[in-house]
Amino acid sequence: MLQKIIRAGLQYDLPPYIERRVIPTNVITLLLLVGVAIPFFILTIVYVPLPILLVFPSAGIVTCVGVLVANHFGGIKVSRFFLAGLPVYEINLYNAYLSSPTEEAMVGPFLIALGFIMVPFLVIDIKEKIFLIFTVLFCAVPMIGWPWFRDVLNLSPEQVTEAADYAASLRFGWLRYLMVSVGVIVAYGNMMGLVFISKNAEKESEIARQEAEKNNQELQNQQSQLQENVKKLEQAQEEDRRRSWAAEGLTQMSEILRSGKNSGEIFDNAISMIVNYVKANQGGIFVVEKDEAEEETVIRLASCYAYSRKKFVDKEILPGQGLLGQAYLEGEYIHMTDIPQNYVNITSGLGDATPTSLLVIPLKVNESTEGLLEIAAFHNFEKHEIELVQKLGENLASYIQSNRISERTKRLLEEAQQQAEELKAQEEEMHQNMEELAATQEEMHRKEKEYQQLIEELKNELATTREVN
Repeated sequence: MLQKIIRAGLQYDLPPYIERRVIPTNVITLLLLVGVAIPFFILTIVYVPLPILLVFPSAGIVTCVGVLVANHFGGIKVSRFFLAGLPVYEINLYNAYLSSPTEEAMVGPFLIALGFIMVPFLVIDIKEKIFLIFTVLFCAVPMIGWPWFRDVLNLSPEQVTEAADYAASLRFGWLRYLMVSVGVIVAYGNMMGLVFISKNAEKESEIARQEAEKNNQELQNQQSQLQENVKKLEQAQEEDRRRSWAAEGLTQMSEILRSGKNSGEIFDNAISMIVNYVKANQGGIFVVEKDEAEEETVIRLASCYAYSRKKFVDKEILPGQGLLGQAYLEGEYIHMTDIPQNYVNITSGLGDATPTSLLVIPLKVNESTEGLLEIAAFHNFEKHEIELVQKLGENLASYIQSNRISERTKRLLEEAQQQAEELKAQEEEMHQNMEELAATQEEMHRKEKEYQQLIEELKNELATTREVN
């Protein structure tokens, strides 16, 4: 039951700064009811049963109960005002009734009232500034205007006589010390309450600070996560852009290789496309040529391109000779950013200059190096650019290999056709010779028959001649 009374009003949705004042309000109301209103009511009945004096503690009891009831029904905002003003006004009025116009205020009740003047700071939050100032001023009125209350509200002579012993006890007797003790206790209790509220406020402030730091840390983590997500998104977008860029480059190269033009035009278009696509300045395609009969290998320049123009340069190197020959033997690409002076000169309208980056890519397919691709630029080639050039090089290598096989097949076919034609000519010549031989044989048979016939005739003539002789 006591727990419900102390927590009366917390069941409602209140602002946090008011919610923190609900329990202090209920506790002070109970202490005021039990420690001040009821004891004053009992003291008044026992020592001076004047109806007029019973009004004040009775009103105090009713007001305390009313505050608790109001809090129970959600009237915490209004009930605190009555709670703050109740003890100060009632004790000062009680003191004024028992003091004659020539007497000063009784110390005990005055100290109790002075102690309760701190109640507004216990039940009203500093955030309710206007409400707090108004309540404090309202409570200060009976303390400052006590002489006026004394002059207006003091007892009649008859009532003074009846209450003389009680008033004397409050001023000089044991009740005086009791009231002073109660006043000190009330003042100390209020100060302790303020300290308790201050510590709670500090604790809440510390909790709020820690919560703010935690929220700030979470916010920083979220910001870091957001930045990381943005960075990942940008990286993903950049990767998509690079994939699209690479796919477009491969598509352009495929169109060049499928154009059906002769190999010279294809090499020219291919090196032009590569140099421009990677924003290089100069480039060349070298094709590996092997003499199977003499077992020699030569790397010959097939096409050269620089500054939007085809260059007519004749150049050939041997395996192992220079960077190109080294790349051919090793089968790995070479990316140089520290190029020796005069190794490669790029000629433009501004004059001759040595490039800052040189890339040599072996044109490989099925572990066979069919050629080399060399490009130079005034900027360093990035990883994705090198990867694209390698893929383009694979397509070029496939074309070179297919073209070499096609040319070899064409050459073999031509040789076979030539041999077939020669064989056919030989067959025709042989057939003609056989016909001539057959004709010769027939002629020989005819002449042989003629000779035999002539011999027979000669034999017959010789035999006739002998018979005649």
